[in-house]
Amino acid sequence: EEGAAVYAHTVHAPTTAEGADSIQNVQARRVFAEISTEYAKIRFGRMPVEWGSGMVYNAGNDPLSEYGDTADRIQVTAPVGAFYLIGAVETSAENFVNQDDDLKTFTGGVAYLGERFGVGSYNTYRMQTFEDSSEFKIFTADLWAKAELGMTEIEFEFAFQTGSGNLSQDVNDVRISGIGTQLTALLGNDTMRVGASSGLATGDQDPVDNQFRAFSFDPDFNVALM
Repeated sequence: EEGAAVYAHTVHAPTTAEGADSIQNVQARRVFAEISTEYAKIRFGRMPVEWGSGMVYNAGNDPLSEYGDTADRIQVTAPVGAFYLIGAVETSAENFVNQDDDLKTFTGGVAYLGERFGVGSYNTYRMQTFEDSSEFKIFTADLWAKAELGMTEIEFEFAFQTGSGNLSQDVNDVRISGIGTQLTALLGNDTMRVGASSGLATGDQDPVDNQFRAFSFDPDFNVALM
């Protein structure tokens, strides 16, 4: 369980030592504001986080979703010609204010969104500091593309993670490297559609060493029919 928040993409409410409900356990699921100007769109507050197909970052807004990625975040999206530049700073853990153990994330991305074609890159760098001053840092690069070719719709996403650091006083010199990708194709019209989806993620042959190679899809990324 040490360092589990490193992989998390959602805000966690603080808890009491006894695990009881109290005023410090009250949280707003999502409350955010948006300001649109001529040069950029600015969002701030506790907001959903999503990118591409939702393979890594998924807002959990589908009817069957159970989790949803949420962060206390300031995000700026600026159009530059046919492209959009994305920048954000966020925290994904809400622990006690006198404990330096929040998970901080810095995001930078660029995307082109046309009528029938879209492509972009979404990159995050996150840092977590624990009570014993141990630190862990992880970088995620995510490439996404989607195209509509007549009656065919194709979506592709590829993500790479690398990181290192200490997860606790007893778990030191941990290194992470993992790759995940998915490809989805849909063919049909308004009456009937046929689709196929495939995914690939690296695994960890030795789960007890300090080299973590397993890549996990977002728990709300579900391509099943049922």
